Amino acid sequence: MIQEITDGIVEAVHTEFGDCYAIYPEKVEQGLEEPCFFVRCILPDLSPGLFRRKRFTGVFVVQFLPKEDGTENAQMAEVYPRLADCLQIIVSGGKKIRCSSMDADSSDGILQIRATYLFFLTDLAEETDIIREVEAYRTAAESAKE
Repeated sequence: MIQEITDGIVEAVHTEFGDCYAIYPEKVEQGLEEPCFFVRCILPDLSPGLFRRKRFTGVFVVQFLPKEDGTENAQMAEVYPRLADCLQIIVSGGKKIRCSSMDADSSDGILQIRATYLFFLTDLAEETDIIREVEAYRTAAESAKE
């Protein structure tokens, strides 16, 4: 689930910015290419809900490292609105997910956006078992009538 959302964010950023910017969903030890983006989940939460539903809340951080050429602030000012816009709705696992909240800051020459995605999951295995039980009951009831 977290990986699918991360992949959706990476795809949204790549669609918006193309191949001019490297995108790293994993930690990079060497060979960092600037300008670039880092994507990671910093606060995942899966809480039980009603009727076999679970609520997933994930806070994802997208960091932008501008190229160090004396125009870092201008680069961050240019990237911010485009990045915030492309993170509003992402596609994860074939479904569109809307960002429920977003905030940004920049410090030490790094632009950082925190985007929160919230959605509900249903335990399909339990639903399938219940449907089978209802169908078996209905079949038995129909057989008893005959």
